[in-house]
Amino acid sequence: MKLFPLLSILACLFYLDSGFRVLSRDRGARLNRLVFALDLDLALWAFAAAFIYAAPDPAGSRAWNLLFAPTWHLFFGFALHFCILAAGRRGPRGFAGHLLLYGPGLFLTVFTNLYRIEGFLFRGGYWMPVYKQDFSNYLFIAYYASFLGAGMLLLLKARARAASLVARRRLEIMLGTIAVSTVFGFLSDSLAPALGLDFPQLGILWIAIWAAGLRVAMVRYGFFSPFPRAAAKEIVDAIEESFFYLDDVGQVRWANRSGARAAGVADEAALRGKSFVEALGIGGGAREAVLAALASESPTTVELAGFGAGGGAAELTARSFRLAEAPLAGSIVTVRDQSELEKRLVAESRLADAGRIFDAFTENSLDGIILTDPEGRVARWSLAMEEITGVPASEAVGRPVWEIQANLAASGDRDELAAALQASIAGALAGESREWTRRAAEYRIHTRAGEERCLQASTFAVPVSGGRKLMAAVIRDATQQKRAEAEALEELRRLDNAQKMEAVGTLAAGLAHDFNNILTGVLGTVSLLKLNVEDGTYREPRELLEGLGLVETSSVRAVDIARQLLDLTRRHPSELKPVSVAAALARAVELTRNSLDPAVAVEAPAAPPEAVVLAEGSELERILINLLLNAGEAMTTMRPPGEPWGGAVRIRVERRPGGRNGPESYWMLSIRDEGVGIGSDVTARIFDPFYTTKDSGKSTGLGLSIVYNIVKRRGGLVEVDSRPGAGAEFRILLPAHEATREPGRGSS
Repeated sequence: MKLFPLLSILACLFYLDSGFRVLSRDRGARLNRLVFALDLDLALWAFAAAFIYAAPDPAGSRAWNLLFAPTWHLFFGFALHFCILAAGRRGPRGFAGHLLLYGPGLFLTVFTNLYRIEGFLFRGGYWMPVYKQDFSNYLFIAYYASFLGAGMLLLLKARARAASLVARRRLEIMLGTIAVSTVFGFLSDSLAPALGLDFPQLGILWIAIWAAGLRVAMVRYGFFSPFPRAAAKEIVDAIEESFFYLDDVGQVRWANRSGARAAGVADEAALRGKSFVEALGIGGGAREAVLAALASESPTTVELAGFGAGGGAAELTARSFRLAEAPLAGSIVTVRDQSELEKRLVAESRLADAGRIFDAFTENSLDGIILTDPEGRVARWSLAMEEITGVPASEAVGRPVWEIQANLAASGDRDELAAALQASIAGALAGESREWTRRAAEYRIHTRAGEERCLQASTFAVPVSGGRKLMAAVIRDATQQKRAEAEALEELRRLDNAQKMEAVGTLAAGLAHDFNNILTGVLGTVSLLKLNVEDGTYREPRELLEGLGLVETSSVRAVDIARQLLDLTRRHPSELKPVSVAAALARAVELTRNSLDPAVAVEAPAAPPEAVVLAEGSELERILINLLLNAGEAMTTMRPPGEPWGGAVRIRVERRPGGRNGPESYWMLSIRDEGVGIGSDVTARIFDPFYTTKDSGKSTGLGLSIVYNIVKRRGGLVEVDSRPGAGAEFRILLPAHEATREPGRGSS
């Protein structure tokens, strides 16, 4: 058999072996897959070259050349593609990018077969194609020179940027082998034919130099693999655990740096040839246990105390096995510090527990839980989300969350909604502040079953490694809650209407009762006057005036009730003016002084001059008069027989800060008495119209209702603090007015 066909077959096998070796290192890596395709192309080229070299006539050589012409034309596209990825650059994207890279090779394949080949010449003992020495030849040379030159330039730049010595060595091997194979290929396949030399075309064999360089870079410098064999010792030396290799009689052949430190020596060479148990000071019962472990065919764990130079507790794991690349039996022994191991195990246990807790929480939560990846695609879709939406997790996981949410939306343009949601979620994941990430959002969806549901979503971004963020959302089905709220609101409306009707009934009954009493007295008095006048009983005007006085008193009482009712139900706009609390208080005390029992003392220190509120007319005085009169009666006429008569009424005026949703501050007027007090059952009703605890005919039951109504109209508050037998304190809080006080009624 001729030499070159045999070399071509060997080259074909070499390319195939190299391709499969690279692919087996990492099937998922883009560069590894590309090199596999490159080696496959070269294997086909070498396979065709074997038949071209062995062809007995020009026809056979022509047939193989035409059939496999794409392999050597496309090789240069593969070569440049490889150099781009090996230099750490981004490869071609899309159809246009790949067409730009491989299109020239496809064009030259057709162009060569149709135009460039003039014939075949027996050169160097083989039938070789003869190409036209015109522009087409220079076009082909420019094609492979530019592609290989660009690739080598990229590798040179990558080598200049490389910080790792290993990376620089890999790139140097590739640059050197590409340069050598390119030069030899140019000499044999381009220059020799142009000079008319009797020499065969050997480009496919020269490329084997490059393939061999790739294999060296792979084996020695970890190219195409994260774990280079030549760097194995350095990697094992970097392990914190003590690592030993023993021969079949238990003597140390090699140890890593941690093992040397554990044995108390500076260099592992000092341990070679020494017995493992003696070199590390293992004695007593532990010695026998270690020797038994080394003799065992299965991995064995031995716990030691006082191990090594440090004398600390340790865990020793001995494994015996026969090395794959040597006939010697040996043991690999690793030693771990128990305290560090325990810490690591605790940390791993906590991580595992956290994962289990999260899984259990996610799957058992009644609220739906969604977790996305940094691109917004669903990574976790809980069981509750399946029940809420009807969308199974198998369908949701991997889809953009905005797409699912838009498809479930109860109304609106779904495409427009999806775009808006995508922009909003992308902004939040990029770190922008979004309103929906700080509050619960509420929206409605249609489930797969067609049921409308109201959902409440709390959404937030979760920072992860690399500065990226995930999106998490807790979804609550508020459909039943909203339905219950609507039903409760409707029930409240019904109750409110019923209470209003009850209040109207109470008001009407009170009015009817009071006016009936008044009118009965008036009619009775008028009838008596009429009868006495007719029969001559009244002979003097004084007697008649006494009866008319009773009628007048009853009429005044009726007018007072009507006036208080008007105050209670007033709805017309108020003309508010600044009123001095000190002036109103002084006037109220003066007006009630003659109405109060002499046994009642009023203690009213002067109010601060800056105490000013907004009020209409004399309504502040009326509030104070009502409360003072009530306090006086609580200490006199309302006392049970035998209790002390009278007492003191103490008045306080002070400023109070306002609440979050109210005015900035209030002026508080406190009226405290020493009277009979009020029970909790009565306190709840004292502000109801016509409710009174006084004897019949002594009160209209409207005084405190009027006080409450006026204070509320002015944006104030009424507070009551009382217990039976302990007196009562009424606190009136009216919004403070900061403007300059105006003189006039109720002001000074």
